[in-house]
Amino acid sequence: MSNDISKTKKVEIVFNLVEEIKEAKRNTMKGFLVIGKDLDVIQREKIWQYYGSHLENFEMFLTEIGFKHATAWNCIRIWRIFGRYKNLYEIDYFRLVRLLPIVNEENKGEWFEKAKVLIPNDFNDEIRIAKGKVSQLDCKCPFEEQEFYTRCRICQKWKRREKDEFKKLLQIES
Repeated sequence: MSNDISKTKKVEIVFNLVEEIKEAKRNTMKGFLVIGKDLDVIQREKIWQYYGSHLENFEMFLTEIGFKHATAWNCIRIWRIFGRYKNLYEIDYFRLVRLLPIVNEENKGEWFEKAKVLIPNDFNDEIRIAKGKVSQLDCKCPFEEQEFYTRCRICQKWKRREKDEFKKLLQIES
């Protein structure tokens, strides 16, 4: 009986921890949205120049406050494109970043839904298709398009191999 209680308690613990993780992810996304919203105002209104007389442009301002260019602009663009959507903070930040090159005013609602509901493989495949690449579901994976890698057992480094070299390695191993 105590084994069942122990297992029941462990189930409760893991579910509570997962809820805590989900809440932390939501809070992280909320933070990125606040950053995007505030940086958007600072950039659009050009009020960055009042942060310090030595600042010559917005990029210098970003450096001054400890932001890399890409992170800052990703936050700004996410805010500008999706900032008015309800429950935006429930979508993973990195999914929204991946949408930035393909989303526009006309398709942002459709992509917002995909980011919200699709499992990772399907989401990644939709992005591949939108970028003009072949869907992983439709690809026949021809041999001549395969890449071959080996890993060193000592240092764990991966090394790309040419097909002929890989075939020779396989013959040596057998």
